[in-house]
Amino acid sequence: MNPQIQIEQKKTGIYTLLIELKQEIKIKVGKLGVYEFPKGIYTYTGSALGKGATDLRGRLQRHISITKNHHWHIDYLLSADESHIKHIIFFETSRQEECNTVKELISLGGKVNVKGFGASDCRAGCNSHLLFFENNDRKILGVVKKAYEAITTRNNISELFFG
Repeated sequence: MNPQIQIEQKKTGIYTLLIELKQEIKIKVGKLGVYEFPKGIYTYTGSALGKGATDLRGRLQRHISITKNHHWHIDYLLSADESHIKHIIFFETSRQEECNTVKELISLGGKVNVKGFGASDCRAGCNSHLLFFENNDRKILGVVKKAYEAITTRNNISELFFG
């Protein structure tokens, strides 16, 4: 059974998934090809600015769902048995802020592992919306919050924990 996201429908925003990869894996990421993913913590930042399946609730529900068709780059990584979403950080907005968040995360130590991952339609020139961090997840959670605070106020930031 898939867990349920408890966010009101029709809310829009941006989000960052903190993904733990328990061991190094090699996976095919759609048309990008086959890549090695080192063991560690990854952040994936996306936007949810639409309605229904593309609002905040719909996007996050898709990401935590166990069964899904592989449509987006992130679907390939999240479908790997070694992959686990630990936290989701998000804030409500109607503005396109994912690229600003990714740039801030890179300035705080995030590394691009797969060029183009999640950034096929990016107009801001991001190399990737998936970043790799070598530190532990608690430190990275703080890094993500710091990146968000550069864009919004601390009171607007919400979190979901998955252990």
